[in-house]
Amino acid sequence: MISPVISWNNPTTWGTDRPRVLTYTRKSPNIRANLIHPRISRDVLWIEANGYRILNVYRQPQNDSTFQYLTTLTPPRNCLIGGDLNARHELFEPGSTSANRGAEIARWATQNDIPYIGEAGNPTHRAGHVLDVSFSNIPFARTTVREDMYTGSDHFTLVTVSFQAEGERFAGLVQLYTVGVQPISNSAPADVIDASIARITQAIGDAMHAAGTPNREKGHSAPWWTEDCRVAYKRHIQEKSDYGQSPSEATLIRGRAAGNRRIPRSKVQRVAQLLPATPRNVLASPHFSDGSRQDPTQGQGKDIAAQNFTIWWESLGQETITVFSDGSEQQINGTRVVTYGYAIYQGQAAVATGQGSLNALSHVFDAEAIGACRGLKHALQLSLPSQREIVLCIDSTSVIWGIRGTAPTSSQWAFLQIHGAMEAYNVKTRWAPGHMKIVGNELADQLADSEAKDPHQPYGMAASPTRSGIRTVGRRLLEHTRDTWWQDKSSRLSAWYTQWQLPYDTRRTPAALWLPRRILAKVLMIRSTHGDFEWYHRKFNHEDTSKCLCGRPKTPEHLVFCKRATTHFKKWPLRPIVPPRTRQEGLAYLAQLIDQPQEFETFVKVTNSFYDE
Repeated sequence: MISPVISWNNPTTWGTDRPRVLTYTRKSPNIRANLIHPRISRDVLWIEANGYRILNVYRQPQNDSTFQYLTTLTPPRNCLIGGDLNARHELFEPGSTSANRGAEIARWATQNDIPYIGEAGNPTHRAGHVLDVSFSNIPFARTTVREDMYTGSDHFTLVTVSFQAEGERFAGLVQLYTVGVQPISNSAPADVIDASIARITQAIGDAMHAAGTPNREKGHSAPWWTEDCRVAYKRHIQEKSDYGQSPSEATLIRGRAAGNRRIPRSKVQRVAQLLPATPRNVLASPHFSDGSRQDPTQGQGKDIAAQNFTIWWESLGQETITVFSDGSEQQINGTRVVTYGYAIYQGQAAVATGQGSLNALSHVFDAEAIGACRGLKHALQLSLPSQREIVLCIDSTSVIWGIRGTAPTSSQWAFLQIHGAMEAYNVKTRWAPGHMKIVGNELADQLADSEAKDPHQPYGMAASPTRSGIRTVGRRLLEHTRDTWWQDKSSRLSAWYTQWQLPYDTRRTPAALWLPRRILAKVLMIRSTHGDFEWYHRKFNHEDTSKCLCGRPKTPEHLVFCKRATTHFKKWPLRPIVPPRTRQEGLAYLAQLIDQPQEFETFVKVTNSFYDE
């Protein structure tokens, strides 16, 4: 053992005298190790072993003396410098930001031609950073992290190996094998240059085989270091890292509710609690197969497509496998049931069938896709010819679009499994119109209906709600919330407003909003009685009350009783047999006009009522 400090036995100064670095060398007649240079500090230790100079260094976080010594050092030949520098830089930890003057260390290494020889990005500390670094100008020197030599420290064990002897032997062999190769000049013919390059390449390859040994990825780890040990060690390191960084009972925010689950605060979080859970989709690359941009129907009607399909199917040989699938969505004794069935044919002979159920929160689209997926998996498991062609015959064009192109969000997993099979096997799709007496379709439909009468328990991913089923639940909740709100608000409306029986639909733009603004204002005035009407002026004792041009007081229904309007009775839209004579008849005609805003606009224009004022 070699130490930068001669003695540190004084109890009063032990904390400041003890060494920060120690270098151990194995006792062997073949190893000659000596201390070189005067003892600089307890953080720096130089030794020389068999012609190699090794600097063991430790940089204290709050002390820059070691840093100053290192960055002003000119490394000698055959030098190895390593230690805990407590710095970060992308040179030895790609993707990290420079910290603790790591950029200056990287600049020093570049300027002095002493490269970093460690494994860039491979953590050397259990916190997940590269703090222990090695630099060397020894040819072929490399430093690796050894998982099987864990010592219990929070720093991992690093091993540096030099292949200089092999490198020198390799260089000598290359020189030997290239004897007689003429230097390549710019004026040499192309065939001479190619021949020289070929000889040099051959010489380098022969020298590599002679000087080195092939890397068979076996290593020299201990015989007890099995795969279970490696996995357990990685789990141990990860748990130690998580223990120091992840939230725990000791690191939770202090408060009256510390440790309790936080209640939803946003609208999205509250809405999510109302919906059932569904598997999260994966991020998958777009998929494009043959026909991904072609209409599966090819522009044919169901009758013609069914005839062409039957002719094609009856001409198939034993080397072609067809998989028919169908879905069903029914209400059985008040219970919603979604099922699928599939039939597998070799040529025109049925070789296997299958059926199953889905979660009730799904649709026929999901049943078609999952039925095709499981039918394909069943077909691949059969002992059939290896060079077979498998055709998925499906009556849902939307499912075919999803198989040929990018997987939809609903039942994405089924489409992705089919895509994976299409990459390894000769799998195609074809539209088979449903309920057109196609043999395979009819059998798959019967299997799906049979499953609906006696459904089995869904299994696998099919047991979870699908995106389309969740959307249906969300849509129903939205409609229920909207209807409940409207029932509460409509009960407070005036009798005058409710008599029009106006629909409440937030999904469509009311037709009245397409009217000119001036005519729309008249419609709203009549519907609400809020406007230039007699009752309003009488209520507030207005002296400048205005009347209609015919001299009668303005009321909402006066529009159809005004002399200016009745004069043009023959031009009225939706004209009754005779002009309205009572208030009830006038309101009934107004209700028709308000229900059809375009007719109200026509009425106002042909009668000039309220229009030219």
